[in-house]
Amino acid sequence: MNILTDTNYYLCGLEPASLAHPFVLSSADHLRIRGHTLCIVPQVCYEYWSVCTSNAPPQANGLGLSFGRTLVLLGRMLRSFPMLDDQPALFNEWYRLVSQHSIVGRPSYDTRLVAAMNIHRLSHILTFNGSDFAAYSGITILDPTIVTSSSQP
Repeated sequence: MNILTDTNYYLCGLEPASLAHPFVLSSADHLRIRGHTLCIVPQVCYEYWSVCTSNAPPQANGLGLSFGRTLVLLGRMLRSFPMLDDQPALFNEWYRLVSQHSIVGRPSYDTRLVAAMNIHRLSHILTFNGSDFAAYSGITILDPTIVTSSSQP
């Protein structure tokens, strides 16, 4: 089964001293051993680039990494995880979801991920921010901190 990975999954994996870092590694191993494939969509790359290169403080989603360092990190992600390309129907699905769920502001980015999941017929997302996706039916949230202790997926 293909599983979409949220941007925060990769961002938490950047800092080995982060409390979330070991869960990034163990959840990836756990899921791959069970035959699952962790995937990305272009939106994940856009968000990753923005956070990595932003000079905003970390609490405002800025890591202040250099252009070159970010280019290397994104290249590693692109080589390591299959990309599910944006499809022509993505905008219409996103529009349907933001209209249906009355989405405003920053949550519209997560809605775009859900739209991509629907277009690609993905049911699972690996994320540290499960509450961002809880309102959407048909989405199974996999929290990296508990996925290795769970029998799912």
